[in-house]
Amino acid sequence: MKVEFQNMIHKTINNVILKVGFFVVFLLSICVVFPNFSFAQTTSNQKIVTQGEYAVELAERLGLGENLSMNKAISVLTEVGIVPEGGFKPNGWITLDFLNEIRSLVIAAADKGLIQFSAEQVLVIITEINNELVKAVTFAPPVPAANPPSRSPMQ
Repeated sequence: MKVEFQNMIHKTINNVILKVGFFVVFLLSICVVFPNFSFAQTTSNQKIVTQGEYAVELAERLGLGENLSMNKAISVLTEVGIVPEGGFKPNGWITLDFLNEIRSLVIAAADKGLIQFSAEQVLVIITEINNELVKAVTFAPPVPAANPPSRSPMQ
């Protein structure tokens, strides 16, 4: 009885080792076949849109100029109070926080009469821009807190 039990345990361990081995070989073969695979990878038709490019599109759609350079677009948006905290970063990533802040600033500019559109109209414009420019964008990861809380062993 003891020998049968030992043989059964030995077979079970061998089966587990064999299955784990096959799994590891499978994963390694995937890595060899697809060496550049990443879950966060953009597809060939995706484009990273910068804050500067977004500013150009926004300024032109708001009727603040045509064929604007990035600097001119940022300048005319700033003149009507549409400038995110810390200013536009022309080569900076677009984040959800950026988009939310811009939306609020554009609505505020419309409410103050600084642009030729109503708040309802600018919401449509912003939605169109976001759908056209940002729908296939890979967003920057959230910025971690500057000073994360320390964890003591007592917590």
